[in-house]
Amino acid sequence: MKPEINNDIYNQLANDWWDPSSFLNILETGLQPLRENYIRESLKGAISPEVKCLDIGCGGGIITEDLAKFSDHVNGIDLSQASLNTAKQHAQEAGLSINYQHAAAESLPFKDNTFDLVTCCDVLEHVDDLGLVITEINRVLKPGGTFVFDTINRTLMSYLSVIWVAQDFPPTRFAPKNAHVWHKFITPKELQTLLLDSQLDIKEIQGMGPSKNPLMMLWYIFRLKQKKIDFAEFGDITQFRLMQSMAISYIGHCTKPR
Repeated sequence: MKPEINNDIYNQLANDWWDPSSFLNILETGLQPLRENYIRESLKGAISPEVKCLDIGCGGGIITEDLAKFSDHVNGIDLSQASLNTAKQHAQEAGLSINYQHAAAESLPFKDNTFDLVTCCDVLEHVDDLGLVITEINRVLKPGGTFVFDTINRTLMSYLSVIWVAQDFPPTRFAPKNAHVWHKFITPKELQTLLLDSQLDIKEIQGMGPSKNPLMMLWYIFRLKQKKIDFAEFGDITQFRLMQSMAISYIGHCTKPR
């Protein structure tokens, strides 16, 4: 029997998004620097306060706050109201104007052709209906708009690293059980098929992964478990980078034809 993904952790840990002692903070320090640069590069200089942005599965607002550094029109949606409350509070404290709404990725509460940029990172492997999510993203994108995504590949390597090491093996586990489940991971070919079916023009898909080799990763995980470093430091040390291999994760972008 396949395990069910535990998306309720984003309610249970909603106050922890910006906490250096929480595993959620790896997203800010370990992944967001790469994502921020990649999003900006994908827009190819078309960055201005007028760019209308949507972040799907925004959680505590890590990506949305970076989008708000260049755009005056940033929206974030999430199924976790508790996480949205954290996002709203953090944005207010940072003096950022972001429109957060409680909504599902399969039913976006926006009109057709609304956004110049849609981001959906570390989310696609959590949704109930991936095909419908891609269809909705295509619907709300303006012609010429950009969709940036990243997700986890369904491979033996991703099982060993994301499931067994991070969640299941007692000496190394640091993430909640079923924060991810392997059968919901998405191969690049599966995602490409759905993007093409929605007539989205795929510009690039690249592998991404931690900057340290597996042995060094284990070393830093043991230091994390021994509380010699916190999650913010762990993420900073092992920051993700672009690579040829898609054995664990990949990132990409596509556009809606004009």
